Amino acid sequence: MLKIIVNTSNSYHHLLPIFCFLFNRNWSNKQQVEIVGYDKPACELPSNFSFVSMGEQIGGPNNFTTDLKKHFEKQDKWFIWLFEDSWVKSVDFEKLEFLESLTPIPNLGRINLSYAGRLQDHFKLEDSNFKYPLIENTQTALYRLCTQPSLWNRDFLLQYMQTPMTPWQFETQPSFNDGWRILGLEDGAITHNEGVTKHDIHKYDFNGIPEEVLLEMVNLKIIDGKDILKKES
Repeated sequence: MLKIIVNTSNSYHHLLPIFCFLFNRNWSNKQQVEIVGYDKPACELPSNFSFVSMGEQIGGPNNFTTDLKKHFEKQDKWFIWLFEDSWVKSVDFEKLEFLESLTPIPNLGRINLSYAGRLQDHFKLEDSNFKYPLIENTQTALYRLCTQPSLWNRDFLLQYMQTPMTPWQFETQPSFNDGWRILGLEDGAITHNEGVTKHDIHKYDFNGIPEEVLLEMVNLKIIDGKDILKKES
């Protein structure tokens, strides 16, 4: 399994207990995960999670790429990158292993772990050597830098982190006809929720998360019972 990196910032620490609980429940409590942020979170992280500080948080979301770029420069060529509000609901480990096996393909920049790739312009790859049918985003597809859960080629990622940007500026910047390939599966290897939006980081999206799991989080004091009432319909 490739290294998993989860980014956060000081304003989003309240999401980490939810992320960690759902990750360990639905992915693995044996899988090592690195959270990278600024101030050390006040919450106690599970034993399979570590925290790396990028230093003092200076400025707001406009500096999203500034410190992450320095951190990603130190990583191996391939790693998994998630946001702290990517709340994992299920993982198909056979498909995940298959997608990881694709990393030697030349000019491969990113591999979608979710089904996000099918929402952009794409075509199907016809190759009987692949265990699962793949899709590839076109060179003119929008959101080729989509920050949905993905396997990232470090060099591809850093190419687009050269200037300070917000997360939304990063993933919407033009990346047309750059020669990098973006692959994935139509139905993905993992399912997840985007736990919050930039418009309200305290309104949680628990769609698809079973009621008993939510109640377990309430009992563990990970969330407040009132949070369940805010569940999106």
